[in-house]
Amino acid sequence: HKNKTQMKNSDSFVIDANTFTHEEVVISKSIETEENKSEIRDHASALDAQLAALSIYCERYSANEPELLQELREETKVAFPRAARMLSGHLQGRILAMLPALCRAERVIELGSFTGYSTLCLAEGLATVSTLSNNNKDTSSSSSSSSQPLVISCEPDSQAASVAMKYF
Repeated sequence: HKNKTQMKNSDSFVIDANTFTHEEVVISKSIETEENKSEIRDHASALDAQLAALSIYCERYSANEPELLQELREETKVAFPRAARMLSGHLQGRILAMLPALCRAERVIELGSFTGYSTLCLAEGLATVSTLSNNNKDTSSSSSSSSQPLVISCEPDSQAASVAMKYF
């Protein structure tokens, strides 16, 4: 039975009751029996399958991952096999490239850039803004006070930073 309020369980996990029926939400932290564990596992497997399908759809209809980012992703997997999951992926990268362009940012600071994948995506968005600004400039204007786009990237891990520097 759906209602218009939000339900809250004891672990403060908020569930929009308009989206899920009670039967679809299996988040019981009570005493777990083997049967209960199986239900949770089956629910998680179904959710994983739905998320995988959504990811495939989004990747299919999103802009392609630039070749430079593909190379960086592959090098990151080799250099940091256990930490490569920290790398922003294709879809997150396309969103990160869009954000500076949408808000017409001129500067970005990134704290914790790992091997620089997300930094390059943000710089791509700044380049879009810079290109748009240069194309819209009045050519008869003699003032050239516009600043160049700037990305400041901070990474405390020297090994990760050295990988990133190869691509900047």
